[in-house]
Amino acid sequence: MKKSFFGIMAVALTFAIGLSSIPAHAVQVNSPTLRIAKYGPSTRDNAITLGEMRWLWYSIDGLALGKDGKNKVQAFATVYAINGETEIKIQNRTAVFGRHEAPFIKKGVISTVLPVQGKPDWRRGKYRIKLEVKDLVSGESDWLKFDFTLEDQKFGLINPRLTVDLAGKYDIAWRVQQGTPAVLFADISGIQVSNDNDVDFTVDVTAMNKFGKELGKERVVAYKKKVKNAKEWPSIFPTKIHLLFNEIGEVKYKLELKDNISGKKSSLTMPIKVDR
Repeated sequence: MKKSFFGIMAVALTFAIGLSSIPAHAVQVNSPTLRIAKYGPSTRDNAITLGEMRWLWYSIDGLALGKDGKNKVQAFATVYAINGETEIKIQNRTAVFGRHEAPFIKKGVISTVLPVQGKPDWRRGKYRIKLEVKDLVSGESDWLKFDFTLEDQKFGLINPRLTVDLAGKYDIAWRVQQGTPAVLFADISGIQVSNDNDVDFTVDVTAMNKFGKELGKERVVAYKKKVKNAKEWPSIFPTKIHLLFNEIGEVKYKLELKDNISGKKSSLTMPIKVDR
């Protein structure tokens, strides 16, 4: 089964939005936002480093209902490298769909998501996604362009996500019920191998309330190993951390990575809302 650049197959997007009739009007693609995780917060900028997966959220408005009470919409994406004022196509127009477990459905509006990741052989610099949407009920269409920057691989924790299972198949929102167990998946990027072929790094997790008061701290990863050679060590190292949410309210989980070979440090903060 051949996958596209976006890691999803070419199919039409179909959602049921209820049986009530909604007047058709011009379809629009709106509100593109790049997020650090499928259900995580938005990024501060539109930069993506090698190895990172980002998620482009957008809404499709003004959809018409078919006779079966459903919206039927097809989306296509094309990727361009930007060289000054010139667009150079590097990924052909590909049919895509946004899959989400809890879509926002109201008055012909679909909120959906598209995973975005750069390829190792792409040059560093600016890229553009052209997203085209067609309402298969009304025949109307719209498009938007979204720019991002591809940067070199960095040292740090990347691709954080919360799941309910150890296999990491079922992502959940960063809003949970008190007492909910979850598994935090993240990738460790840019760990250095010593001249003696040693790898040595740690990850600490600190929980803080919305005022910054520390609620607890624990070392969750302490990895020390000798490898055969530096090429044996992967540039991206996956890890998973078990969490249990007991504190009510806004809780920030700060993950601190330290490479004991290079001396580098990096941190990642995950804001989680815990409901009673």
